[in-house]
Amino acid sequence: WMTIAHDFKGVVGQAGNMIRTDFNSTWNVLNRQAYEDEDETLKTRLREDWVAPYGDRRQELVFIGQHLKHSAIHDILDKCLLTGDEFE
Repeated sequence: WMTIAHDFKGVVGQAGNMIRTDFNSTWNVLNRQAYEDEDETLKTRLREDWVAPYGDRRQELVFIGQHLKHSAIHDILDKCLLTGDEFE
């Protein structure tokens, strides 16, 4: 989820020296079927990753590898987060 493009999913994937980017889809929160469709199964599927107030908009990081130092990665990423005061 990018602050400059709320409606589009941006995917960046890297494996070794291969990098792939994709910005061709929108979030399910923008799909009218997630609200208005009579098919409850479809609405449930479209809403499965929702968290209020943003719906399914989110950011995810996935690390795949052997012998990863999870706590070190977690600590480094935590240092990138804004504090509540900085966010305001």
